[in-house]
Amino acid sequence: MKKSYMFSSIPLVLALFLSFMTFFSPKAIAASDPLLGNPIVHQIGFVVKDIDKASTDYAKLFGIKKPAAYDMGSLVTNSKFHGQSVGFDHKATFIDTSTIQIELLQPGNEPSTIGEFLANSGEGVHHTSIAVNDIQGKSALLESMGAPVVQTGDIMNDGGYFSFIDTSYMYKTMLELVEIKTTPPFPPNEPAGAPLLGTNKIAQLGFVVNNLDQAAGEYAKLLGVDKPSVVTDDRFKSMIFHTPTVDIELIEPDQTGNIWRKHLKSKGEGVYHLAFEVDNLKKSIDLLQKMGYPMIQTGVTKSGTKYAYMDTTSSFKVIFKLMEKKS
Repeated sequence: MKKSYMFSSIPLVLALFLSFMTFFSPKAIAASDPLLGNPIVHQIGFVVKDIDKASTDYAKLFGIKKPAAYDMGSLVTNSKFHGQSVGFDHKATFIDTSTIQIELLQPGNEPSTIGEFLANSGEGVHHTSIAVNDIQGKSALLESMGAPVVQTGDIMNDGGYFSFIDTSYMYKTMLELVEIKTTPPFPPNEPAGAPLLGTNKIAQLGFVVNNLDQAAGEYAKLLGVDKPSVVTDDRFKSMIFHTPTVDIELIEPDQTGNIWRKHLKSKGEGVYHLAFEVDNLKKSIDLLQKMGYPMIQTGVTKSGTKYAYMDTTSSFKVIFKLMEKKS
């Protein structure tokens, strides 16, 4: 029997509402109110140099037809960058996985947080996104906590608002707040075969941090949950927050020359990996190596999960972590 890889054709607004209701089901009550009212991370945004190539690569990864790239200047008005009015001319592609959306962003010529990120940090994860009510109030709340608003804009035709906020100290990446008033005019992705790794679900978003307790405290407040248990290893300690869309892993490496410590020294705190659960780890490693992606490290966790880190940054702008499903 062929596997079915489901992609949502549900409008984004409805999908976010359903995710929100799932989180607050009787089996998943939060320990306290989420900081922004909604604990659902619904999008991971990447800045890329070549959106055409990146879209092709991600389409193959998730087994879909190559999605369109949109000129966001035709959809956004009243944009401000560091408080100054600017044009809005970047391109964007949207890819809906089974639980979370990937946004690919190519900067244009206008000053923007996207262009600034590419100039300062290169390609990679620029932001995560949360839908909110009262975007002005929530933005002001984050500003009062030391997280400045970087760029804002209005979605045309009374579609809503967005605000990029520099929450890198708290969440180790920028946070985009969106207040959606009408359904975005983006069609669903079309299936085009099996996903490259046999799954269209991102299992985990991994961050490398300097201080696990501090980072976990910020995420606990954001999500409205208690801190999870600490997982210890010979080379690091970590915590994993289980959310409806993606698990968030925070990793604090020890002082030895391990892969996470090297990343901290070269790039600082931030996103380290996207993780996928695969049926056969060796086959997945072999597949990616044949495609030119080197293996960084492989091993077995204390809980018995076999894993491998693969350097997929040339195509996907982030390291992949493969985790073999337990039988």
